[in-house]
Amino acid sequence: MQEITVDLPKRTEKRFVVSFARKFEEKIVKDFERKIFSENQYVQTIYFNNNEHELPFSISIKARRYLPNDSMAKPEANDKFFLDIKEGKEGFKEKKRIESTLKEIEEIVNAEYKSSQPLKPYLMVEYKRKHFVPKTNENM
Repeated sequence: MQEITVDLPKRTEKRFVVSFARKFEEKIVKDFERKIFSENQYVQTIYFNNNEHELPFSISIKARRYLPNDSMAKPEANDKFFLDIKEGKEGFKEKKRIESTLKEIEEIVNAEYKSSQPLKPYLMVEYKRKHFVPKTNENM
């Protein structure tokens, strides 16, 4: 287990959930192009909290893995994930990333963040991720 350096540039992100993705892509192709960062476009994200929701809103703790296809299997304790911890500080977010097994991630989270009840995997989200970037900066 080793912490991974994450360089978060100052940036603005806009994220959208698009119901009719194919039609949306057809409309934006003249101004945007698809950018593929990795062949692993399918994402499983597991958010941590407890039944009392004691984790402050300024902290986000999640385990995330990227998969090559949409046959996303149920996560097992020994599966490798990235632990991402983001904390809001003075208007910015700081991010730590560690690669480890899901079981070890749960132990790390509870050693780091004490609360009346242990933090546990609370919610899982799965999706296919696509990135688009402007072809030019004109009129953007």
